Amino acid sequence: MPKLVTYKGKWYIWYKTNDAGYAQLIDTDGKKFSGTPSPEKLEIITEWQSKQFNNNNYFMTQFGCFSESTGNKIVQPEILKLFDLGKW
Repeated sequence: MPKLVTYKGKWYIWYKTNDAGYAQLIDTDGKKFSGTPSPEKLEIITEWQSKQFNNNNYFMTQFGCFSESTGNKIVQPEILKLFDLGKW
């Protein structure tokens, strides 16, 4: 489940855990973080629910919609309509 976390005083989105058990992070603008920190070093702020479309999971945050598998920011209308954007 994707999470908003703090790491070394900055906010990141933890979009998945790699096969070695380390966190894969993006910043709130969607830029990939160069390292893969240990999950024990992250402070979890909140978690987001994912929704599936064409066998891929996506999640909506206050920073935008992202792919759970790649961390890429999503702008395709067919994916965005999965989320009730009226509440944002």
